[in-house]
Amino acid sequence: LQRSTVEQRGLAVAIETERGRLDALLAAMRLGLVFVAADGEVAYCNPAFRDLWQCGETGTGPGQSVAALRQTLLTTGGLPSTTAEALFKGDSLRQEFELADGRTVTQFSVPVRGSGGLERGRLWIFDDVTSQRQTAERLTFLAERDPLTRLANRNRFADELARMMALANRQPEARGALLYFDIDEFKYINDTFGHRTGDAVLLQVAGVVSDLVRSNELLARLGGDEFVILVPDVDG
Repeated sequence: LQRSTVEQRGLAVAIETERGRLDALLAAMRLGLVFVAADGEVAYCNPAFRDLWQCGETGTGPGQSVAALRQTLLTTGGLPSTTAEALFKGDSLRQEFELADGRTVTQFSVPVRGSGGLERGRLWIFDDVTSQRQTAERLTFLAERDPLTRLANRNRFADELARMMALANRQPEARGALLYFDIDEFKYINDTFGHRTGDAVLLQVAGVVSDLVRSNELLARLGGDEFVILVPDVDG
């Protein structure tokens, strides 16, 4: 009996140690984590989840229902009520939420299973992907834009021209136009007054022509002093 007591105490210490390590690991994670038991009751929320949704422990602690937690996030997280209904739904389906402060948060979940494969609940994972999306949008912008004038570059022009030609092949009645122009004596401007002046001229031309181009038309700088405008839906 004494030996059994000692062993049980040792096991209790080991379990408590492992629990402490797990709590420290979950608390240090950047991802917001919520474990919801099979009965729909919230069992755990880590600090990153509360930081992400800008809410405190009140209303996000264990023992409450998912509906109550959803209501808390609706109040503090800046979500429209129609969007909040999608919280903690969809299981493994990845979803995105646009918050009132401009941030983008993703949600998905994985099942937590016990012995015999029985599902004990789900771990819901939330991530603030705002900076990643902004970086991706910035890289896309740079890949498609001329660095000086910020107009569409040659690559973007080629893609749009190919799209317009493909449309014409599918719909013979479709019409469009391509307008090409350059700047007379631009080399003389560069050689005489310097590249800074030449850049200023390019910017001036880009600004003036941009004001004349309609929203469905594409103005691009091919390089140097060469510009092009793609005009869809026009007759010969």
